[in-house]
Order: sequence, then C-alpha cells, then structure tokens
Amino acid sequence: MLSKEQKIEKLEEFIKRDKFSEEAWNQRGLLPSSDEMSQELNAFFNITAQKLIKNIEKNSASKTLQKTFNSQLATLEKDDFDTEENEFVCDLLYELASLVEVEISEDLNNWLYGSTLDTISYLQEMFESQKKVEIIEQVCTKCSSMIEFIIKDINDHNAQTDWLVAECVTCLELNLIPTGKNIKLQNYGTYLVKEQLDGKDYNQHQAIQHLEQLKKSSK
Repeated sequence: MLSKEQKIEKLEEFIKRDKFSEEAWNQRGLLPSSDEMSQELNAFFNITAQKLIKNIEKNSASKTLQKTFNSQLATLEKDDFDTEENEFVCDLLYELASLVEVEISEDLNNWLYGSTLDTISYLQEMFESQKKVEIIEQVCTKCSSMIEFIIKDINDHNAQTDWLVAECVTCLELNLIPTGKNIKLQNYGTYLVKEQLDGKDYNQHQAIQHLEQLKKSSK
C-alpha cells in the first residue's frame, strides 16, 4: 500500500506526462487524434489528478476518491469521441485509479458500454415490441466480449420475463440474459447456460440480486 506522499508524487508525475503524445498513440497502434482533442483530454486528466491530490491531502476515504472519478467521468460525453479514444480514456482512468488504489472497473465499464440494468431494460423493450428478433448482442460485464444469441418467434407480448444466468466462455464471468416464455433462443457458442430463473419467482431486481450472490459464492 502506498503512503500518502507516494500517491501524491505519482499523481504529480502523471500530470507532467504528455498522455496523448504521438508516441502514446503509436504505442496503441493508432493514428493520433487532433491536437485540439489531445489537449482537451490532457486537460481533463490533469484536472482529475489535481482533484485527487486535494482529496488525498485531506485524507479522504476511498469512497470520496471514487466519487471524484465518477463526477469527472460524468463530464465526458462518450459520443464526442470515437471507439479508440473512449478505450484510451478508460485505460488511462484505470491507470490513474490504480495510482490511488481505487477500484473503478465497473464504473468504467458502465460508462463505456452501459450498465447491466440498462442492457436488460433495452432487451426487455425489444421483447415487448417485436415478434421476430434476429441476432442479439449483449456485452459481457467483465471482459466486454459479445455474448451473441438469436431470438425467434416471440408470440406473446405479455409473456412473463424469465432469466438465464450465462457464463461468458471468454472470461467465465456470469451474466444475466432476459428471455420470454414463447421465445426460441439459439446460442452462438459465446456463453454457457448455468441456471434458468423462472419469472414467476424472480422479477428483474431479484434476478440481479441472485446473479450477484452467485458471483460472490463463486469467488
């Protein structure tokens, strides 16, 4: 565990670094963004690091540091950047969080791909509004690989929602997939079904709670 002084020193070094230099982009195998964009992102990270230094000087708890990350992340509009820029931002934020020993992986994943709850709600809307759906992609909440499946023949719009607890074949993370009673689901080989939850016994909130309990017990 780093001392208060060591954390501040590392943050100051981070501020001095040109985080979006041409070399930094080249190391990622990418062409540099515009100078204006790179300067904007450098400024964002420097401000974030300066706020973290102030937190640490005040001996703030980890939760306060995490709130600082989240409030800063909320100022960035993901759609203003392309995919590579967004991924670069997340990698640097993760590096910054590591310097102050704060865990923000889930927050970054939610910013980049949307929360599990958002994904589930989106899929549920599709189930309720369409009779036929072809390929559905759900992002794994851990490794961000695509969980792909086909849904066919949604005959009853009012059918209850059932749930699949699916294990991502890439990273073994457990994910929750909503399904319906009259749905034919075809697996694309990107996940393994670990458990089926009956909608009579599990609403959306209970299904998510059950998923989190399974994740804890599997550790």
